[in-house]
Amino acid sequence: MGTPPPPPPPLPMPMPSPMPPAAQEPAARIFVNFRNGDDPYAAWTVQRELGARFGRDAVFRSSESIPPGADWAATIWHHHRGSAVLVAVIGPRWLTIADENGPRLHQPDDWVRAEIAEALRSGKLVIPLLVSGAPRPTAEKLPEDLADLVKLQTVAMDHRGTTTDRAIEALVERIAPVVGLVPGPGGTPATGPAAGALAGPHAGPDRDRSCGPVSVPAAAPASVPALTPAPAVRNIPPVGPHHLDRPDAVAELDDAVRAVRSSGRPGPVVVWGGIGTGKTRLAIEYAGLREADHPVAWWIAADRPDLVPSQLAVLAQALGLGLGDVPDVTAVVPALLGALRRRGRWLLVFDGVRDPAELAPYAALADGGDLLVTSRTGAWGELAAVGCRVDRFSRQTSVRLLGARLGRASEAVLDQLAAALDDLPAAVGQAAAFLAAAPLGPARYAELLAERAAELLNRGETFSYPTSLAAAWSLALDRLAAEEPATADLVPHLAVLAAAPVPFEFFETGAADAPPGLAAASADPIRLADLAAAVARSGLFPVDAGAFHPFPLFQAFVRGRTADDRLTAAAAAARRW
Repeated sequence: MGTPPPPPPPLPMPMPSPMPPAAQEPAARIFVNFRNGDDPYAAWTVQRELGARFGRDAVFRSSESIPPGADWAATIWHHHRGSAVLVAVIGPRWLTIADENGPRLHQPDDWVRAEIAEALRSGKLVIPLLVSGAPRPTAEKLPEDLADLVKLQTVAMDHRGTTTDRAIEALVERIAPVVGLVPGPGGTPATGPAAGALAGPHAGPDRDRSCGPVSVPAAAPASVPALTPAPAVRNIPPVGPHHLDRPDAVAELDDAVRAVRSSGRPGPVVVWGGIGTGKTRLAIEYAGLREADHPVAWWIAADRPDLVPSQLAVLAQALGLGLGDVPDVTAVVPALLGALRRRGRWLLVFDGVRDPAELAPYAALADGGDLLVTSRTGAWGELAAVGCRVDRFSRQTSVRLLGARLGRASEAVLDQLAAALDDLPAAVGQAAAFLAAAPLGPARYAELLAERAAELLNRGETFSYPTSLAAAWSLALDRLAAEEPATADLVPHLAVLAAAPVPFEFFETGAADAPPGLAAASADPIRLADLAAAVARSGLFPVDAGAFHPFPLFQAFVRGRTADDRLTAAAAAARRW
């Protein structure tokens, strides 16, 4: 008699006993299983596209489907137990993501493992979805309770390329008869049960959906020019190997673009936020995610408005137009619109617009396509169709991203480092890159930031950003001083104060020994308002209607690049105010 097989590993949390129907919402029929830090955009895409066809409540993904205040473990197992299908999203890092105890997948308390193992044990339909070129897992690389996964037919999907639609349709075709729901055509949720199936609670329309794919008529009216099949025209920058995943922010941006598209009122979607918050990276991620939607996707570096026309001339040349090296704006926009409309939908990204007035001549390029703008200012008024603010990371996201690069550091140490970095995306990325290659621990790095931030923030690979955070802040400070000379004195004064909001009233009384420019501005509320507006446009730190909000990392950086005698004078003046 052979040795009996070992018992399966314990679940991360015991599956709770069923609650009465009135105490808990109906379970979703489709459960999306994914690993944090692997490829979150793929899981989000699957949830969105399947929700569009079967109804939003029919699909469960833990990152989005657990309501605030809910018992998250009980909620996960409730939907897992009630589901008929589990889609296991497997990306390039699915097998290798590890912590101090080794690969997560081989640990008995791993949620990804437990969810798949329980689905296999209970006989659910399990579909492995291989995304972004991930290979099919082999038996020797899987824990024993997931060994049957290698026997299952997979579906491959590249959600940044052209295979998304085919993969989603393959999933829909396989899932529909199992869950007993009729998929809606063209992204419209089902309105009734499948033939011979009982009507379920998820068969109705998705009422929360703000917009959906536009259906294309079989024959276009004679007045609409026929689309010309042509190779894709693209110059979108690539996503770096260590890009910082922000699936929720990309989802919000995608919703905003779709809402503008369906509103009938075209205009730019403005992604705005301070220096180092990841606006450019977010735009690149969005462009990659929706690559299949845009036969033309063109990136324009817009921080130098005088160079925008020449970049549009290159686009015109790629579209087969001859407009000269530097075309006149009044001529290039109508000509480009005509050429773009013959190609289908397009995406134009104006990256780094400093003054909304600089974009005004090109706003018409949103008519029929998607126009995305990144900017440090949110003061766009009526020129923007919608604005999407990009802020710092949550602490949880900072710790997760630092842990993915630094491996064996404890969560407490990573939390300390994230706090010292103020959860600023660029700072988190640079610190992770520097520490991954340097014989310096995270705790020591956090200590050094207080005194040597200007040096540290000039180190670490910056492939995900145009320059180091130190260089970006230095350039912005120089530009700000050129625009408003008094800010050269204002900023050091803010740097020596406590890390808390500084009301404008703090400066309005002036100070006898303050530098003349700052003293004059402080005594005049209109001049002080001008200074505050200039600081807000710079993106160095937040400014609201009544206060400056410098954060500790920026203050440490300013102190590190300011002469000691100026800091001493600023501190003395601040004590008198």
